[in-house]
Amino acid sequence: MNLSISTLILFIATIPELMAVIISLYGYLRTRFPHFFYMFFTWIFLSLGNILIGFAYLFLNTTIYRVGILISAPLAFAIMGLVDSISREHVHAPKLFIISIISTVLFIFAFDLNSVVYNVSILGDITLAMTGPFMIAGSLTFIFSGLLWIYYMLKIHLNAPTSIKKYSLINLIGAILAGPGSFIAFSTGLVWIVPGTDYLFISCGAFLCAFSFWNQPELGYVLPFKAFRLMCINSESGVPIYTHDWDPTNVADDTLLSGAIQALSSILDEGLGKGFVREVKFDNGIMIINRVEDSNLMFVIISSKSSPILLHGLTQFGNDFIDKFRKEISAKLINMKDFSSADNLIKKNFPFLPTYSKTKTS
Repeated sequence: MNLSISTLILFIATIPELMAVIISLYGYLRTRFPHFFYMFFTWIFLSLGNILIGFAYLFLNTTIYRVGILISAPLAFAIMGLVDSISREHVHAPKLFIISIISTVLFIFAFDLNSVVYNVSILGDITLAMTGPFMIAGSLTFIFSGLLWIYYMLKIHLNAPTSIKKYSLINLIGAILAGPGSFIAFSTGLVWIVPGTDYLFISCGAFLCAFSFWNQPELGYVLPFKAFRLMCINSESGVPIYTHDWDPTNVADDTLLSGAIQALSSILDEGLGKGFVREVKFDNGIMIINRVEDSNLMFVIISSKSSPILLHGLTQFGNDFIDKFRKEISAKLINMKDFSSADNLIKKNFPFLPTYSKTKTS
């Protein structure tokens, strides 16, 4: 049995990774947000690869080592799912193609009997290492995955509002440790002195990432779209009875906007006879309108883009709003202050939306 410093480092590295697995699983069960789902599998594959390579070092078993390295292929797909879930609605085909090619090459060269060699570090630890085309393919898999990770975490930090900037910075530090940090450990030769230090950097980065998203799940919705305003409008009079702003600096006056929406809906409905207007698209945004049946209310959300989770939140908010304020809505004289407690419905149905400036509610 080869119990060395390098072997201990690899097993120690699994501790923050397994913590990240637990955090992400609990985050998904609590919120059902897709980025927690992909994070869970990302950290599962990462920790599994670490454990296998640790046992390979412990028993100097080349087969276990190959399997541990091959785990980087499904890990790359999981990371791709993670970054796509926080940046777009669908899988990005070019990334999928690149990862598929690299993973295929990795599997092909893994079966070369000379692809794994014994290595003796400066400390005298006997470990295993990739060599030849297998090393190139493995390195490309790690590098591409690391670049994806740090690129999208950097984009989140640059676009994150002040309200969640603290955790976006912690998340970015984690990405730097996992990406450039592990690459520096490899390129400077530190991994040849103490093998496993690159995995230690990656595992610490994984924990910081999971920790940040756990504390601020809104980080996963900074890139796909930006919501500006939600309004509840009386569809007969065009009077707004409730508004909530995630970014009040980017939208028009409540009364003018609600009046324009009501007028547009009525004109198009009567003039074209094609039913109620559901969406109005702009060059740089979209207005989504939901009218609840058997109600004279319409609920409007203005966003940079549409999204299934945004549509679902708007529908649920409308239903909850009517259920909660049925008495106030039917009153002859409506006082907008009666609807101030609808802020709780915002938190319930849109917990994923960050606030970009001081929230204004009326």
